[in-house]
Amino acid sequence: MAEGHYRSSLRASEALPLVGVGAIAAISFLAQPVKFATPDLTLAQLVSVGATLFDASHLLQLALALLLALFSAPRKECGALAWALLGLAAATLTFQHFALMPQFELRLHMLRSAQPMPHSALHAVYAALELVKLIALGSLAFLRPAAQRIASQGASA
Repeated sequence: MAEGHYRSSLRASEALPLVGVGAIAAISFLAQPVKFATPDLTLAQLVSVGATLFDASHLLQLALALLLALFSAPRKECGALAWALLGLAAATLTFQHFALMPQFELRLHMLRSAQPMPHSALHAVYAALELVKLIALGSLAFLRPAAQRIASQGASA
């Protein structure tokens, strides 16, 4: 019984990061840009929808990070590097949520109250950080299979 649980946990270490990659790609690089093609919504409404999507995305990513930390990431085949990649993704998410999102909310408030908004690079910074998470989680997904391949090659030599 314990061996079956161990095997499913090993598969989860590959699947969970890919769920994160899919969620980030779908929300940040598909849903967010596409919503601006909606002709019947005001800019303030579109930005408000975007904020709601980002909040949902952050909750999903936090749940995935916790699941990975609990039973998937720290396998001995790739322990330190897996923790570093998971830590990078989690730190990036934390920075986005606590440093960037309040600035987005302030800009949303300015937009709703018709205040002038200076140009900002916030979206570019956020998108770059999304790419960091994609790379970290994608690497985490393929880390264990690569480590196993290397270990099996070493054992057969």
